Amino acid sequence: MPDHSIIRTESKEAWNEAVKDIKGFGICGLRIDTTGPDPLSCEIQLAYLTLPDGRVYIADIFGLGNETLDDLAAIIGDCQIKKVIHDAKPLLAYLRASQKRRQKAKNIFDIMLCQRRDKTVQL
Repeated sequence: MPDHSIIRTESKEAWNEAVKDIKGFGICGLRIDTTGPDPLSCEIQLAYLTLPDGRVYIADIFGLGNETLDDLAAIIGDCQIKKVIHDAKPLLAYLRASQKRRQKAKNIFDIMLCQRRDKTVQL
């Protein structure tokens, strides 16, 4: 039975545990909240990471520091981890801006693109 726990990662240790869990499962759902619509002048404020067992990690990027963004970039670039994202383009734009470099994205399933491709998909 899924856990369905919401876990606020308020320390670097808790964040590291979340990253370890994601690597262990090899798949996660990913969502971000930002301070505004422009990745060049705004920032990622919150990251939500969902695991197949129902746990949702919520990370306050401002509280945890920029190393958290480095970890998110590493997750996005890790071909061993499947990422499920709705509308991945803005998420990638914000990560690229935060890293001040081109972010390689691997093994991403974008739900929005799937819906556009096949209008019969019901979520």
